[in-house]
Amino acid sequence: MEKEKKITILGEEVTLKFNMAVEISFEKITGKAFSECDMKMQENLVALYYACIVTNNPETKLTIGDLVEKTSGKDIALLSTAVSEVMTAWMEPSPFEAAEEEEGDDGKNV
Repeated sequence: MEKEKKITILGEEVTLKFNMAVEISFEKITGKAFSECDMKMQENLVALYYACIVTNNPETKLTIGDLVEKTSGKDIALLSTAVSEVMTAWMEPSPFEAAEEEEGDDGKNV
């Protein structure tokens, strides 16, 4: 899975990646702890999408209002899929972590 995606929203190409900086941006936008947010609520999803955009594209002219008022359902679906994919990729173990998980207690591969 790709750890970075490029998509076009409202005519602007944006790069999407997920990391702790996005979580912090989300918390600043919403005033809520990332770990405690209900991602079934639209306001939280839009805040997450926007946090992914502004964190990775600080020069963007897009606003959270643009996402809510001007973005088509098709583009929101594209954005949702891309954010979901980069979040999933970020949570996957690195090759080093995967190798460590395969080792037994004695440090030998099982």
